[in-house]
Amino acid sequence: MAHGALPTRQVDLMPEATALHVVADPTSASTVRLRSGDRVRIRPVQRDDRPLMLQFMSQLDARSRQLRFFTAGANLTAAADWATSADGCDHIGLVALDQTGELAGHAACCRTYGRRAEVSVEISDRSRHQGLATILIAELAHRAETLGIDTFIAEVLPENHDMLAVFHDGFDAGQRCQDGEFDIEFPTSAWRRADHFHGVDRQEIPLR
Repeated sequence: MAHGALPTRQVDLMPEATALHVVADPTSASTVRLRSGDRVRIRPVQRDDRPLMLQFMSQLDARSRQLRFFTAGANLTAAADWATSADGCDHIGLVALDQTGELAGHAACCRTYGRRAEVSVEISDRSRHQGLATILIAELAHRAETLGIDTFIAEVLPENHDMLAVFHDGFDAGQRCQDGEFDIEFPTSAWRRADHFHGVDRQEIPLR
């Protein structure tokens, strides 16, 4: 879906419903009902998720890889290693697990400098257009805000209409075109806007 936290220029080194609440505890998990009625479990990424992450990324079609990594030939092993190396502070990662235990989505942000972080998200082909990208970014933004990150940035290809719509409609993001890409920026506090306009049936559950 979105180009972001993984340095995609160096891949060899590696849309909506009413939220009841966003989970504040950075170690907690939640269950979420998507537009389709399916439920997914959102929790922080773990190192043990690497096999699932690699499988998930390998199942993205060529166009999705192109839009996410700016190349269809990305090094997915390195990408999965990076995605599961989150430390919960400078690199925050979330996964969404469907009812079969497979990954439906992944979102991450990585501090660039100061109080800014680059954000990225990937959604499985079968889970798109169910509001999951908005949900994951909103959850990630809230957790990032509690850790002192006040701005999310991302680079998005102009043809990635779905991701641009998520950023604009869900988070009222600003953008400027540079070198054939859109530079996206929005405050992490925008999770409140996404929460208000894009509802989600959410229930906090213990992390196991």
